[in-house]
Amino acid sequence: MGLLQAVHPALEELDYTQPSVQASVIGGTILLFLVLQVLTRLVSSQMEVYRRLGTAGDKVGWIRAILGMFFGAVSTVVGIWTIFWDDSVNTDIAMATTPTGRFAVLFSVGFSIFELMQLATMSLTRRAFYPIVFLHHTWLTALLTQVMWCDRLHHLTVAGLTMEIILPFDRISWMLLKAGRRDTRAWEWNQLILIHTFSLRNMVECYMWFHTYRNWHRIWGVTPLPLLCLVYGGLVLTTFWMTPFWWIESIRRYSVTFSARRQIKMHANKNVSDKKTK
Repeated sequence: MGLLQAVHPALEELDYTQPSVQASVIGGTILLFLVLQVLTRLVSSQMEVYRRLGTAGDKVGWIRAILGMFFGAVSTVVGIWTIFWDDSVNTDIAMATTPTGRFAVLFSVGFSIFELMQLATMSLTRRAFYPIVFLHHTWLTALLTQVMWCDRLHHLTVAGLTMEIILPFDRISWMLLKAGRRDTRAWEWNQLILIHTFSLRNMVECYMWFHTYRNWHRIWGVTPLPLLCLVYGGLVLTTFWMTPFWWIESIRRYSVTFSARRQIKMHANKNVSDKKTK
């Protein structure tokens, strides 16, 4: 039984190669995140920690963080299912797919378009441009759209969604930071988990490189060059630049906080000892 069938059997029976179905799933995903955005803002507005956020940009970032956590959790579940239970890897890794894989690609396209819409709105209203974030989502949207259009490399693409496992913990870290809770155990433990999720991200990257190596002749023979460039250009950047950079940055943030807390504790103990001596 596919993962999509466990959610609702009717979803498994849809023909995801039809443009009307593709447009419906992508449009439905955008609408879903717009509704979640409104609901999240309404709920957050009742929270004191949200009202205390200093700028409008922080409040927008708070909402985007919660939506990103949701997408990251869904992507992780679908990606893990694809790696461990999707049998298409044993048949034809370049061409074979499942309804779950097709739906995941369309869902991700919808979220990427939604994120681009949010970035465009922020750029126009706040007159601020975020080139790296914009490039990331543009690349991801182009990649996923090519996978959908060419109907190739579904398995590797959906397996790659597991790398979004870092997203919930990264967003929680940001929210705790904005809430003034960086010196708490909650932030420390979340940061530790975030650091370890990068190890899992490395394992997913190795999984993708391994199956690429085993099936390269087949992949090269049936995959259009633009899609190859998007998928493996992104995989090279992720493996050798993005993941190591974010991993080191997460360790640095944790080390700085841990060292500062240790110094404060040592200073407090020293003051107590001095008072006892006097």
